[in-house]
Amino acid sequence: MPGSKESPERGTEVAQSRLTQVFKFLKALNELRNPVPRDLSAYSQILWLDKWPTHPTIVIQRGDREDNEEETDVDAEMEPTIRVQRARLTACPNPPTLLDGWLNQTWQSVDAEAEVLESRNFVNKEKETVTIQFVDDAARVEVLNVWKGTREKWAAAERPAIEARQLFERIHALWTTIQREGDRLELVLADGMLEEATQLIRHPILLQRINLEFDPAVPEFRFSTGTEKVELHQPLLLLVPTIEGRMHRSVFTKPCGNLVLFGVRWFTEKNVRFRRWCGCWLFFVHIIVLRDVGGARSNR
Repeated sequence: MPGSKESPERGTEVAQSRLTQVFKFLKALNELRNPVPRDLSAYSQILWLDKWPTHPTIVIQRGDREDNEEETDVDAEMEPTIRVQRARLTACPNPPTLLDGWLNQTWQSVDAEAEVLESRNFVNKEKETVTIQFVDDAARVEVLNVWKGTREKWAAAERPAIEARQLFERIHALWTTIQREGDRLELVLADGMLEEATQLIRHPILLQRINLEFDPAVPEFRFSTGTEKVELHQPLLLLVPTIEGRMHRSVFTKPCGNLVLFGVRWFTEKNVRFRRWCGCWLFFVHIIVLRDVGGARSNR
């Protein structure tokens, strides 16, 4: 009716509604300008530590800590979390002279089979071409079988060394990139893979900056977290509808120490509480990602 006044309650509701709309707009604008990575596609380099080969040249600190372990060993904390040396490779055992000219060209490759030609053409004393079958010489067949057994043992022992060498070379390329573009890139050790289907999330929630150093005298690469603290990826957690406010702090209270040292027992206990709290699972996986410093970060 003309001249009627709006009730105070109605005015408060309108103000709250408008304020809510403003906050939603600002949130959407912030997500547009500073998108939170929801999956690993945002990172140009990813190292999956649990998929690394088992080899003496690769050393990763592993263990398990309790939440109440406030006092940490400073010396152990300053020790490199990961060491990767350049693995030495060995040559394939040489084949017997009886096999000269019969083996394929890839017999020295660990990934190839030691195959022979079924037959070869030769010129005899009468200068006639004759075809010789490999199996025509029993001694040749026997030395092939013996040498194949020796070669298979070499290949089985050599594959981890080759994989370790390939990892070293990949880290070397990563180190070169950081040396060239270190002002905008950093390495991050991550764990606790959160998967949430409705928001298309598959990303770790525990992050820790890690440094990469190279000692050419060994040669060896060293990953060290030093005194860097473990970060909780709060912006990502806030995207999950079942997570309200700062409830996540009740699960991951003051994360400290080194992520690699938080073992299966610690992680399993946290995961049970996390599942009970918001209905999502965390997956135990250690990775190192190359993060753009100008990109989205978790709150520090």
